[in-house]
Amino acid sequence: MRKSYFAWGFIGLLLSLKVRSDAYATIYDADRFVKCPKCGRIWCEISWSSDNTFNSTLWSDGKLDAPMLPSFVQWPACGEFFYPKDNHRELSQQQADKVEKEYTKALSFSQWVRAFPLIGDKKIAYWGIWHTYNDFLRSGDKASYDRLRNVFVLYASKFIDELDSTRDKDRLFKAELCREIGRFDRCVELLDCKQFPDNMKSFADKVKQAALRKDRVLFKVFEPQKK
Repeated sequence: MRKSYFAWGFIGLLLSLKVRSDAYATIYDADRFVKCPKCGRIWCEISWSSDNTFNSTLWSDGKLDAPMLPSFVQWPACGEFFYPKDNHRELSQQQADKVEKEYTKALSFSQWVRAFPLIGDKKIAYWGIWHTYNDFLRSGDKASYDRLRNVFVLYASKFIDELDSTRDKDRLFKAELCREIGRFDRCVELLDCKQFPDNMKSFADKVKQAALRKDRVLFKVFEPQKK
């Protein structure tokens, strides 16, 4: 029961943060039409909407393993980066029948880095870079994780400066970022300077214990029990 309470509390934390890169589970929704602002090509975006988060794994970088429609994409036809939601178009049924359907994919780590200057909301970009960097570990690609570490540390350091230590959620993830780039003393300092709400305490304790061990690798905070 306690584990279940923590899981729902942490899910609430993620939803309140509005982490947009893979932070929600999904259900099929109505198709939407998107026009590329560069090449002008229109395609039918297979649309998804947020739903429950059953059977999802929570990671220490705040990522919830559940698919969602990407908030920022690179259009393969011409290579343009843009927000689909800012380029939706209304079409007649006759026009819609002629449009191809495309599954837009979440950006990779290198794509997030290339797109960073183009993204107005830098927090979205920082979250994207953080999650896709750790995706190398999640997928077992340790070589890329090690090779691109210096790039990640550069962006992580900037993200740490952006997060507000006076807000519990920001301070928690600021501490986790510090841990992942090896600033263990700073991580513990952030976790000890103020008590966290009940729904964050268990997670904060796990981060602190990892920092005290000088362990910077991300870990699973919660995963569904196998039946």
